[in-house]
Amino acid sequence: MDNQIETALYCSDSISHTSVTISDFSDEILLNILRFIPSHDLMLNVSQVCRKLQTLCLDKSLRAHVHLHKEYTTNDDAVKQLLKNLSGDIQTLNLSGCYWLAGSTVDQVTRCKALVSLDLSACRLTSVRLSLLLTSLSTLTAIGLVPCCSALHRLHLYLEASEGWREAGGCTQLMVGQSSMPHYQNLHWFSARLAQVCTLLALYLAVFGMRVPEGLTGLVLSVPGPVPPRPVAMMALMESMASTVGNTLSALQLPCTWLDGAILGRVLAHGCPSYLNVSRCSSPGFNPLHALLKESQLPRLWPRTLSPRAVGKVRRRWMQRVSKHLLNVNSRIGVPTYRPTTEVTVGQGEEREDRGLSIQPLLQGCLHLVELELIGAGFSSAMPRNEPAIRKNPTACPWSYNVGDGELAALGGMKFLRKLTLAHLPGVLRGTGLIELVQGCKDLRLLSLANLGSLKTMNYTQALLEALSYCTQLRDLRLEQPYFNANTTFCEALSQCHHLRRLCLVSRHGTFQPAAVAAFMQSCTEVTMCHTFMGGTLTACKTLQKTLLDSFSISRPALSVVIYLLLHEDLTQVIRGMPLCHLDEITLFKSRVTEDGSTVIL
Repeated sequence: MDNQIETALYCSDSISHTSVTISDFSDEILLNILRFIPSHDLMLNVSQVCRKLQTLCLDKSLRAHVHLHKEYTTNDDAVKQLLKNLSGDIQTLNLSGCYWLAGSTVDQVTRCKALVSLDLSACRLTSVRLSLLLTSLSTLTAIGLVPCCSALHRLHLYLEASEGWREAGGCTQLMVGQSSMPHYQNLHWFSARLAQVCTLLALYLAVFGMRVPEGLTGLVLSVPGPVPPRPVAMMALMESMASTVGNTLSALQLPCTWLDGAILGRVLAHGCPSYLNVSRCSSPGFNPLHALLKESQLPRLWPRTLSPRAVGKVRRRWMQRVSKHLLNVNSRIGVPTYRPTTEVTVGQGEEREDRGLSIQPLLQGCLHLVELELIGAGFSSAMPRNEPAIRKNPTACPWSYNVGDGELAALGGMKFLRKLTLAHLPGVLRGTGLIELVQGCKDLRLLSLANLGSLKTMNYTQALLEALSYCTQLRDLRLEQPYFNANTTFCEALSQCHHLRRLCLVSRHGTFQPAAVAAFMQSCTEVTMCHTFMGGTLTACKTLQKTLLDSFSISRPALSVVIYLLLHEDLTQVIRGMPLCHLDEITLFKSRVTEDGSTVIL
C-alpha cells in the first residue's frame, strides 16, 4: 500500500511539472471546443492565434452553420467580413433578433448562394430587400418570415407594423400576392402574432380556407390589443379542417372574439388538441367549459376499452378533477395535484410552522426542473402593449397567499433551475426566502419578480439586495413592483451580477436616480438592454436615455435603452419601436412555459 501511495504521489508530481499546451489536444477535441465560440469571433479572431487554429477554423463543420442570434457584441463590420469570407460554405444562417444590423449588412446575405435555411426575424427588411434576397437565394428550403418556399414546414409571423406604415402595403403584396396555394401544402405549423396588421392575417386565412394543408397540425394566432371582427374565411377554414380525413390539430389558439361554440365543437369532434388556449374568450353566450364538458366529447378523452361502470367512475373523477383544477390551481404551474397542507388566513399571510411542507410534492417530483412559474391567478401586469397602463392593482386569489417565504426558500432545493418567475404572491412578507432560493439555485439565468408581498410598499427590498449578491450567473432580470426605487443602493447591489445582459424595471409610482443607473451600466459591461418604466418627469427620462446611448452605443452595438414614464399616454407608441425580441422575451410579462407547452389553458 505504501508503494502504491508513493507511486501515485510521484505521478502527480510529474504531471504538475509537465507543460500542456493547446497544440497537445487532438483535432476532435479542439473542434468540439470551437463550436461553442460565436462564428464571427471564431473566424475573425480565433483563426489568427496560430496556424493550427487557423486550419481548424476552415473545417466545414464550423463554416456551414452560422448562428448569430443574441450575439449582441457583433457589429456590422464583423458580420460583413464574416459573410464575405464564408459566403461559399454557409448552409444555415441565423440572424434572428439582430435588430441593430444595418440594411446594407443584410444585403450581404445574397453572397451566400449555398444557403438552405435563413432566419431574418426582426432584421431591418423592406419589401425590395426581401425580393432581392428571395430571387438571389434559389436553394432555400426554409426562411424565417416569408412563405415563398414550397418545402416550408413551419411558419411563424411576428409583425408589429401599423396599418398606416408606408411599407405595409408592399409587404402584404409580396408575402401574399406572390404566394399561391401550392406554397402552403407542406405546412405543418402556422403561428402569427400580428399587431394591427390584421389585413395580412385575413389574407393568409383566406388562402387556408380554400384549401387546408393536409399536414397542418398547429394553428396559433394572436392579435394583441383590440381584436378586429372575425374574418369570413375563419368558418370556412374550420369547416375544411373538420372535413379533412385524418387531420387532427395538436395546437389551437385564436383571438378572443374569434372562438365560439361552433368552432370549438368542430375541433373537439376530431379529438382534443394537446395545446388548447381558450383563455379570455369573449364571444357572446360562449362558455368554453360547457363545450369541453359535453357528453359527446368526454368519451374521446378516455380509453375506449373501459366498461360502462368504469366509464361512469372516470366521468365523475374527471369532472371533480377539472372543477378543482379550475377553482383552486393556477394551471400554468402544471401541478394540478398541488394542495397546501396548512390553512392560511387570506389577506394576513399568517403561517403555521409546517408551511414549508406544502411545496415538498413539487420538489420531490421535479428534482431536475429547469423552468418554473408561480403566478397568482388573475394577475395583470402594469406594463401595457397596445392599451393604456393598468392603474389598479389586481385582486389576489386565496391560493396565492399560500406561497410565502418558506415556500421560496424550499425552492432552493431545485439545483437545476435556470428560469424562475414569481408573480402576484402576497404571502411573501419580507422576501427572506429569496436569499435561500438563489443560494441553492446557483445557475439561475432568468429571474422575473412581480407584485410580491404588499403593493402599498416594497417590503422585501433588503432581502432582494442580499439575494442579488448570489446571482452570479444571472443573465436576465425583470422586476415589477409598485413604489420601487432604483437608487444607489439597488444599483450597487445589481452591479454584482457581472454577467447580466438584460434588465427591465416596471413600477407605478417608482423612481430612479440617473447617476446610479449610469454607474451600473458602466460597471456591468455585458448589459445590452435597459428598459425602465417608472414615474418622474418625461425630461428626466429622455435625458437619462440619451446619456446612456451616447456613452455606451459605440462599445455595445446592440444596445437598447428605453427610459419612459409608465403612465404616459404615448407609451404604446414607444413600445412599438422597441426590438421585438426584447419586447416578447422580457419587457412584456407573460407565461413563457405555456407558449409551446401541452396544457389546456382556461
